[in-house]
Amino acid sequence: MRQKTIKQRLLAYYMILFFLSTTIAVYINIGTGKTLKIYSDFTNQYSGLNLFYKDVAVMDGYAQMYLYNSDEEYLELYQQALTRCYEDLSGLQDTALNDKLVWKYTRLQNMVDTYSEVFEKIGIRRENFQENYGFYSRIAENIKNTYMEYSTLISDEMNVSSQRMHIQLEEQVGTTVIFVVAMMIGTLLFAYYSAKNITVPIGKIVSSIERIQKGNYDLNLPEKVKTVEVEILKDAVQEMADEVQNSIRHVQEKSQLENQLLEKENENLKVKELLIETELKVLQGQMNPHFLFNTLSLISKMAYLEGAVKTSELMETTSDLLRYSLDKSNGVSDLYSEIDSV
Repeated sequence: MRQKTIKQRLLAYYMILFFLSTTIAVYINIGTGKTLKIYSDFTNQYSGLNLFYKDVAVMDGYAQMYLYNSDEEYLELYQQALTRCYEDLSGLQDTALNDKLVWKYTRLQNMVDTYSEVFEKIGIRRENFQENYGFYSRIAENIKNTYMEYSTLISDEMNVSSQRMHIQLEEQVGTTVIFVVAMMIGTLLFAYYSAKNITVPIGKIVSSIERIQKGNYDLNLPEKVKTVEVEILKDAVQEMADEVQNSIRHVQEKSQLENQLLEKENENLKVKELLIETELKVLQGQMNPHFLFNTLSLISKMAYLEGAVKTSELMETTSDLLRYSLDKSNGVSDLYSEIDSV
């Protein structure tokens, strides 16, 4: 199995952690977004409903003003307020929380349509004003009286949605807890892996380096490693230890050779000293016989001068015999010389 680098393992861990974190964040944001949307819809419903009834009151006020004095300005203001009422109803229908509210808003729109039709009949065309005015007044009053009904419907729906959101929130919390526990387990597993396959082997390598520094080459290197960097570090420490041991062995061998050379040099010096002493002794040995021969020659000449010829010849013969014996002491003599000496 191919070993992975520490960088690759860390990258894989961070990618998994990033994926889990992103998943949690997206999940929470989606849930929060849904909750905010529901609350926003409720807020829009209340705001739109209040705005509608406010515009209805304004519309009815301008309509009443127009009916009393027939001023075209009030008619124009009434039509503008009517348009706003329709826009309010359209917005309420678009943001309705369920089909029941859509149907209820359609009823409101029908009531506004009826109010507009009756106003046009009695206000603009002036048809049966006295007969239809009472009906017209009741329409406006009925529209205004529906406020509590629609507010209660929205409140009831909000309570139902709140219960549903509470359940969703519990599910969201449970799912988030599961993701967090998974992240914690993954982190613990990665920490265990790091301690087993990175921290512990590196600790053994550091311990081996300390042993090398103390001169102990009995290393405690990890046998199996699962990361490329630790494997390279382990091999480098082993090679360093081997090179240091080889260097020490070479130094020791070189030191032994140098000691042997010194011993040889000492022996040679002793031999030279012996040779010098021998030469001195030889010179001394040579000096003593020469002194003796010179002395014998001097005695022989003194005897000759005093007329002792026999004594002089005997001294010469003795000197020659001694000289011959000294010259032939370290060599081989021939037969003629031996006979002559005899």
